[in-house]
Amino acid sequence: MMILFLTLAGTAASMISGRMGTGMLLRLVLLGNILFYLMWEAQNRYSIGMVGILLFLAADGCRLLQNGELETEHIVPVLIRKRGWGAVTAILAVMLAILLYRPLFVEETEWREFSVRNIYRVGQNLQDIVSGDRVTQTFVASSAFDHILVQGYLKNGAVPDGGCQMLIQDEEGKKLAEAFLSAQQIAETQLDFTFDPIVPNGETVYTIVIEPKGIRENHALQLYRFNSSMDLYPAGKLSCNGREENGNLIFSVYEERTGTIFRRIFL
Repeated sequence: MMILFLTLAGTAASMISGRMGTGMLLRLVLLGNILFYLMWEAQNRYSIGMVGILLFLAADGCRLLQNGELETEHIVPVLIRKRGWGAVTAILAVMLAILLYRPLFVEETEWREFSVRNIYRVGQNLQDIVSGDRVTQTFVASSAFDHILVQGYLKNGAVPDGGCQMLIQDEEGKKLAEAFLSAQQIAETQLDFTFDPIVPNGETVYTIVIEPKGIRENHALQLYRFNSSMDLYPAGKLSCNGREENGNLIFSVYEERTGTIFRRIFL
């Protein structure tokens, strides 16, 4: 805020003194870029690269303030004579006021805080999982989570009375969460499992258990996985019916969070 204020001060002082050279153009271009980025989806991220040159412009603005070039008796006559520049200065002042009172321009939003995000799919899927089969996938988490999404589908579409039993177990095999996902749910949202938040005590190993119910071969469950000689998630192990499989499932473990962010369209 101080860097922006001093840069604006230097801009106003240059307008008042009539110094409309390259420095003025540079100030206006940089301020225009920053204000655009603050309103755009990137917000202040793209302005970081401009901080270096802004420090020099802010130092010049500080010097002009110290020299008294922005005193009231200097500003008012100039604003009357040069209404165009006065309007520009007023607009920049309003923009700065909006930035300073940023808490008045926030909104509620939701985001996902990921513990695991294993999203790259390579090679053959874990195929033809039917009733009686048991698939397990271990993972490590150190922060709270309340959602697990395992990517997969049912061959030839959903069946009316089938689905999957999903469990989460801790290192001792204790059941922490459980849900039955119908075949219709799997067809619409894949294996999307929501439960009360689980809060690890440091890094903890958990196990996802998937057990199809009422799923036969013509509608068998197909689970996406990273099946390659490379191991992008060495902390996890995939097993089917007690036999360790190559790779890991494509799955995400995360917590849904709600908070406030700066409104992007406040203007």
